[in-house]
Amino acid sequence: DNIREGFLEHHQYESLLRELPGHQKLILVIGYHLGTRRGEMLKLRWDQVDWDGNAIRLERRQTKSKQARVAPLYGDLRPYLETAHATRDPACPFIVSWKGQPVGDLKTAWKTACRSAGVPELHVHDLRRTAARNMIRSGVSEKQVMAIVGWRTHEMLDRYNIIDERDVQTAGARMERHFQEQRQRNRNETPYQG
Repeated sequence: DNIREGFLEHHQYESLLRELPGHQKLILVIGYHLGTRRGEMLKLRWDQVDWDGNAIRLERRQTKSKQARVAPLYGDLRPYLETAHATRDPACPFIVSWKGQPVGDLKTAWKTACRSAGVPELHVHDLRRTAARNMIRSGVSEKQVMAIVGWRTHEMLDRYNIIDERDVQTAGARMERHFQEQRQRNRNETPYQG
């Protein structure tokens, strides 16, 4: 009964992005795109960004599963990282930082921004579910989603991949197209004349 089912739709993401203070925008962008855990995000360093390879490389020691992972840079992620990199304090190795120090606590600014954006119950951890749903909706294979987000079992993917009414309606539209194609194919075939 205590399993969370929160997630963000894209318009909510954009609204929250506008409300968050600058140093916390990267938390939202990284979480929304990659589904990394809060602790993983806060430990990410600039030397883990592979600009040429267009990826972030998470080390074994900083992941819960103790397995290294590679996550792609796409969507808003790369431009936000580039902006943060250009304006960073060179003495601070951490991607998510404020005034040259790593960010450790998100509660106050995060909660205030969530209320202002109309998603008062959103937790940072809900971004894992959001990222998985977005990847699956876009056609990324389950195996790739699991590798990016850091899940070892399909049970975890199933637990996080919450199906909502939009998904059901999308499935119905796909089936309708399938049946229309079947009807069209049947009309175009010549009847059997035996």
